[in-house]
Amino acid sequence: MKKIILFFCTLSIGLLYSQKNNFDDFTCSPYYGNFNSAKLKFKQGSADFEILDSLIQKALAINSKPLSVDLFFSLKVYAKNCNRDRFISVSKMLILNGVNINIILNETPSCINKNTVKETLKNIISPARNNKIAKLLNEIHEDDKKSQSVLVGNNKREEINNKNYSKLIGIINQIKKWPGISVSNQDLNIYHVDISYDFTQALLHFNRAQIETLLPYLKEAIKNQDLSPYHFARIYDYYYIKKTGYESLEAIKKNTKELLGNTKQQLPGIISKQFYGIYKSDDRKTMYPPVIDPDKLSERREKICMIGEDLELD
Repeated sequence: MKKIILFFCTLSIGLLYSQKNNFDDFTCSPYYGNFNSAKLKFKQGSADFEILDSLIQKALAINSKPLSVDLFFSLKVYAKNCNRDRFISVSKMLILNGVNINIILNETPSCINKNTVKETLKNIISPARNNKIAKLLNEIHEDDKKSQSVLVGNNKREEINNKNYSKLIGIINQIKKWPGISVSNQDLNIYHVDISYDFTQALLHFNRAQIETLLPYLKEAIKNQDLSPYHFARIYDYYYIKKTGYESLEAIKKNTKELLGNTKQQLPGIISKQFYGIYKSDDRKTMYPPVIDPDKLSERREKICMIGEDLELD
């Protein structure tokens, strides 16, 4: 009996996880390519700052509104190299993205005068301040944070999540694209896998059907350098964990119902999987939940312009 049940479970899960990712014909922009090369070299301890600077400048020349996660990496490179002019130049772009000046000042090394940086940046105003779409996205972010309070009940939380989704899809229907930095003039994400700085955090609390509606816009945003591949991967993995857990359990129930009959034998637990391996165990040493087809993980990551290796870049 156990062997038969195991066979059905394996068959169901195999069918479930065989779905294809439609990034097969996707070509990464040199923007991502140059930054990824620079990040790999920097992580591996490269001290050749001329090469790092060359890769960063090539990337910045491609995208008129670079992502804050890439700018923040650049800031660290120029801080380590004590390159004041480059450090200030990148700092200006971060301020224009809406990043708080204190974050930049905290990254200023002792070899660069902090007061000079502060004086240079203090009068720069982010265009997001008067951007209507940015204001709506910030409302979504604030409402999402409130919804996660322990004082908020499940029904109220679901109501807030649905309201946030309606606001977001309303924006998308209006502009016909993902509301990335190109339209909001705001990108507060400075770390690779942390989306808690802005409205994208709310996507982790949308239901599966809502995320599926948003996925085409998210994917298009990557192609247009309007969204970090790492942040897409975090959203997708969170969605995929819930999706595979639910569907695998439903498949197990369906295939074992007739075999189990009215016996009291316990069904196998929920089997969840990740697609890009963003989430880790508490010790940060292993990916948890486990990754589907781990031998193809690097290939999947590279198809969305992530670095294929599992690097802790922050």
